[in-house]
Amino acid sequence: MERKTVVYRQKRGQVPLKKKQIFLVSVAVCIICALTVSGYSFVRLSGINFVNPNSPGNTDFYDDFDEDFGEDEHFESMLGVSGARSLKEFLKKWSTNGGQHLRSKKVLNILLLGLDNRDGDAISGNSDAIILVSFNKETKKITLVSLFRDSYTYINTPNGERYAKINAAYPYGGPECLIETIENDYKIDIDYYFAVAFKSFERVIDMIGGINVTVKEHEAKYIRNKAEYNCKDMPYGENVLLNGKQALLFARIRGSDADGDISRTRRQRDIIAALIKKSSQVSTSQITDLVKELANNVVTNCPATEIIRLATQGIVKKWYSYEIVDMAVPEEKDRMAYNGDAWIWVVDYPAAAQKLQLALYGKTNIELTENRVTAMDVVKKYKVN
Repeated sequence: MERKTVVYRQKRGQVPLKKKQIFLVSVAVCIICALTVSGYSFVRLSGINFVNPNSPGNTDFYDDFDEDFGEDEHFESMLGVSGARSLKEFLKKWSTNGGQHLRSKKVLNILLLGLDNRDGDAISGNSDAIILVSFNKETKKITLVSLFRDSYTYINTPNGERYAKINAAYPYGGPECLIETIENDYKIDIDYYFAVAFKSFERVIDMIGGINVTVKEHEAKYIRNKAEYNCKDMPYGENVLLNGKQALLFARIRGSDADGDISRTRRQRDIIAALIKKSSQVSTSQITDLVKELANNVVTNCPATEIIRLATQGIVKKWYSYEIVDMAVPEEKDRMAYNGDAWIWVVDYPAAAQKLQLALYGKTNIELTENRVTAMDVVKKYKVN
């Protein structure tokens, strides 16, 4: 499978590190892999927590892939923010500006959430791994998008307005609150989500025979040198085979790179891409065992009937053979580190949203004027939140 990285990937930056956060989202990708191989066995299993089973999603996405797509509906253009005298005012103005969210019958957006919980409960904890998986049936591409958890944002919670890092939206108001926040910040539509708790990551990877990723020498050395990891056999090189324990450690580490969480999200996307690729080699019996392993650790708003339809499309059209591209938002020039009450990313959401729209849909309805004022400009001028 050909894999490309778009120019929006993060390269440098300083992110504060925490010791006990764990990476969970790759387990959710196993669910997506299951859809592409054996969706029927998936929906027959009890234990999946289906939330809001009447969620409509993107019903146009199930039309024949070979149809003439024609033109999508017209979306009114929108400008950036003007007149804001504080960061909070800027964020709220952008989030609530009423701008239309792009959507297309060619594109299906699924949000994968890995939760930083301690008890294995899939419906609690901060969403410390937030990755959008976007299927484009016209371009035959899967775009993996990491959304930085420390991005400061306006959140409209069930209990009132809050300003916090984006990963706090989940505990404030559940997945619906997080999805609404992302949609308002980036002016896109999200069709479904899968939230996953960590109980069986290692076993899942081992059950499918491991995954192949590229591990840098300094990453392997970092893992080998950590006594608590007890992993002296961590390999490195191009396309090396990792077992479950090695893959989990590879996904979790943050101290191996100066940019901390930025490289961590890159490794997360590497693992997701490897899982999608591996799905083409997994047998029906393996998928059945895999889903049994995961059944009690998944919460989703994707109805069982829609999972069957997705599985059918995935089998017929071989989604696992799609080109995979990956990106992280916001990119370096659209963010600024700020250490006030807490360390955050100050985000130029209009610019970041425009780039994300272009990556997913090939078009944008956001217009950026030459001399516009950004969120970073507001912080630098007023020195206040």
